[in-house]
Amino acid sequence: MKQFSQTQIQDYLFCPRRYFLSHIQKITWPEPVSPSFEKIEESNRQGKAFHLFINRLIQGVSYKELISQVYETDLNQWLKNFKKYNPLPDNAKIFSEIEISAIFAEILWIGYMDAVAFLPDKIQIFDWKTSRRVGDPKVLLNSPQTRLYCFLMMQNHQNFLNFSGNISPDQIEMVYWYARFPSDPIHLQYSAELYDKDLFYFKDMAEKLCYDDRANYPQTLQQNNCRFCRFQTFCFKETLLEDESLEDEFLDSELFGFFQQPDQDIAGGSESAQKNFESF
Repeated sequence: MKQFSQTQIQDYLFCPRRYFLSHIQKITWPEPVSPSFEKIEESNRQGKAFHLFINRLIQGVSYKELISQVYETDLNQWLKNFKKYNPLPDNAKIFSEIEISAIFAEILWIGYMDAVAFLPDKIQIFDWKTSRRVGDPKVLLNSPQTRLYCFLMMQNHQNFLNFSGNISPDQIEMVYWYARFPSDPIHLQYSAELYDKDLFYFKDMAEKLCYDDRANYPQTLQQNNCRFCRFQTFCFKETLLEDESLEDEFLDSELFGFFQQPDQDIAGGSESAQKNFESF
């Protein structure tokens, strides 16, 4: 059975050929040596570190103990922002860094969620962002991440011991919390209408992603995407000239989705953790 996460969908929408090379042929291709890719790598590293620190906070490690281990200015400030503007509800059961899956359209769909809060009448899915700009709510609502996570929660909510009974889609909410803009989280409400659309959406994506033939995955016509793709030298046999005017846009783009396939020791392969969330 094929397995898809939001990353596969995201890569396919970014460039079908990128999806083919990465997820079907499973080619490990080095990123070009360039200032832009160095910045992307550094942003990736800091984001993963921040996710790990927040997971430890939710697990019960004290804020004082964690902050003493942080020596980078950005990470230090992000943790201070989280302590001050903690978006997780006090009266909820919190699951941290969990993997949720469901079989639909003969595909195993998988989601890696930073945190999930179970309230008596609502489920909130949290995702931590460290980008330098806040995302567009309309773009985020239609993103593979939001759609898949809310869809998977509809299939899985009864599997959590602390949440009983059936729920409707409008009791599910996706929350994007930005470490650089801690007082302005984005709340996206799911709905029955969106759920019905997603039933068709994921069936359609399953059909598009199930082929193994290269001919079904043409290279994108948006060459600006190629400038920030690690496969650019595979497709063009040379490093494309960088456009500094596009750098900020791509560094902050939701398309990169750095944290949706976390390291095995952080989330995907670790045991799901659940505890009451306590004040720091």
